[in-house]
Amino acid sequence: MSNLIMNVIMAALLPPVCVYLLKGWGTDVIIDIILTILGFFPGVLYALYWVFYSPIPIKAKNHHTG
Repeated sequence: MSNLIMNVIMAALLPPVCVYLLKGWGTDVIIDIILTILGFFPGVLYALYWVFYSPIPIKAKNHHTG
C-alpha cells in the first residue's frame, strides 16, 4: 500500500520519472515527457494512468518440497 502512495506522489510531482520507474525507458516515457511539456496536468494524468493500471507482478509462491 505504501508503494502505491509513493507512486501517486511521484506521479504528481515528477510524472515522467514515475512512468520511467514503472515502465522503463520507452515510448511511454517519451509520450509522458511530451504531455508534460504541453501542459503539466496531462502529464500527471498519464502518469496516474500507469500507476493505477500497470500490471502488478505476481510473486512466486514458495513451494517446499520435502
